[in-house]
Amino acid sequence: MAGKRKLTNLEEVKSIVKEYKNNPKPTLVELCQALKIVPLTLYSYMDRDDEMAEVLIDGWQYLIGCHEKALWEKNPVSHMFYLKTIKRFGYRFNDQESVDLSPPTKVTIEVIDKK
Repeated sequence: MAGKRKLTNLEEVKSIVKEYKNNPKPTLVELCQALKIVPLTLYSYMDRDDEMAEVLIDGWQYLIGCHEKALWEKNPVSHMFYLKTIKRFGYRFNDQESVDLSPPTKVTIEVIDKK
């Protein structure tokens, strides 16, 4: 299974990311397929504080940068959607207001008598 693979060879990862950055229309899946890992594994490696994380973040930033540049194209809607929905280091864009739907903690009922 691709998700169980551990990235141990830094030079191999550097080579894969370098080749990946030649693609003018990169995808997250292509990066993960080239590395033989799943996105969750990629994210966990990027959260680390080492040179492997820096190389993976470089590839990730290339992907995001390509979509950001595409925002200047005639019809950028698909790129806007992609950038809104892709996980970006724990940040998820939310273009909807959050509404508190919890019930009130105190309810007062007043009874009015016509007398």
